[in-house]
Amino acid sequence: MADPNPRSQENYFYTSTWTRRHDNTFVQALYNEALRGEVQNLRRINNRSLVNAGSVMKARFGREFKLFVLRRRLLRLQQRYNTFRRILDTPGVVWDVGRNRLEVQNNVWEAICQEDPFANAYFHQGEAQWSRLEIIFGVKVDDPEANGEEGAYVGDDDYSSADGSSSDSEPDPDYMAFLEALLAGQINFSTADSSLSGTSEVVDASSSDEGSN
Repeated sequence: MADPNPRSQENYFYTSTWTRRHDNTFVQALYNEALRGEVQNLRRINNRSLVNAGSVMKARFGREFKLFVLRRRLLRLQQRYNTFRRILDTPGVVWDVGRNRLEVQNNVWEAICQEDPFANAYFHQGEAQWSRLEIIFGVKVDDPEANGEEGAYVGDDDYSSADGSSSDSEPDPDYMAFLEALLAGQINFSTADSSLSGTSEVVDASSSDEGSN
């Protein structure tokens, strides 16, 4: 349901260890990957794209971001895409792009939030990253034969849990086996896949602090 006292959008999107700066850098990196065709028309997470984005994050912030952290942030981005897309598809909703504000009647907004509590994140403002999220998760822009086919990393899940948090999808089994071995330190980026060359560091799963991941 609609929150009677909606929090700021930052409370929904960011944490103390994943700030707007981290998020903007991550989105831009994924956007660049999408434009190169790395993440388009895929029905599972693309390891190479996440590793490439992680390399950008490390170069920008001077520390490693573990794959499971990047995947969790990726799922949050897809939740934002899915939710805002549903909002825009709802009759009676107008998005004032210039002011980045939604114009909607109270009863319509209540119905939207009843279906998807995460929509409360857009009470004060719209989705500033929408154009990039559309490229990352939406229609393949360089293929005239795409016919509206979407190319997201993971399935278009129902994220409308009671607390507004994202529900995980069923990932590709091969990917999960790869990720588990990676996090266990059994393989490293240099040997896991020739396409992941560029770093030979083993992912460290010993720390539970997202900020050091």
